[in-house]
Amino acid sequence: MVIFLGVARKMVWPLALLNRQFLWITHKDKSVREIRANAKIKAA
Repeated sequence: MVIFLGVARKMVWPLALLNRQFLWITHKDKSVREIRANAKIKAA
């Protein structure tokens, strides 16, 4: 399963607020930080 965490969609403001909170919490998770760090392409 692929999750696109960086996609912002137009929503009603209460849902947009909840969505932003969910994204913030998700980005703070250790496993997500590790995936993001491993996904970076190192310069040659």
